[in-house]
Amino acid sequence: MPVLDILSAALSGPAGRVVEGPVRTIVTEVLQDHGYASPAEVQALRDELSGLRDESARAAADLVFLRAELDELRTTVQALQQAAAAAPAPAAPAPAAAPALSVEARRLGMSLAEYERWKAGGLPGRVGPDGYLEIEGQAFRVDATYAGRPYSLSRHKSPRVSIDGQVVERQPVR
Repeated sequence: MPVLDILSAALSGPAGRVVEGPVRTIVTEVLQDHGYASPAEVQALRDELSGLRDESARAAADLVFLRAELDELRTTVQALQQAAAAAPAPAAPAPAAAPALSVEARRLGMSLAEYERWKAGGLPGRVGPDGYLEIEGQAFRVDATYAGRPYSLSRHKSPRVSIDGQVVERQPVR
């Protein structure tokens, strides 16, 4: 506020110190009567404008980034639409993995639920997926070609494993 500063400078001598406060009060009142802002109000307004300027710059940068992303998405969508228009009509979808599982389950004589349990970790009474089986709490391994087949135990001196009516060799798993 130049008027206030001029008056303050003129009264800055020894006598000015005595009258500076009352003069500052009078000048402030006159400025308020005429509708002018106080120095504190002007500074607050400057601070707010500076903050808004910074926010506006950040928003502009974000907008530029978002426009670039939107342009890239539009290009991708157009390419996909062109590819879909150029591609022949799709044939009936090929069967998913489930029918293949049911064929394998059927081959092993299992229901689909039994097959899933067997693949997940074995099924009691059947050779496991990797040729493992469990007898009386001990794990054994047989030829992996027997995977999924039912086995039976015959009790002699030591349990014997029979698969498809044949006694098979087993090795303990350590």
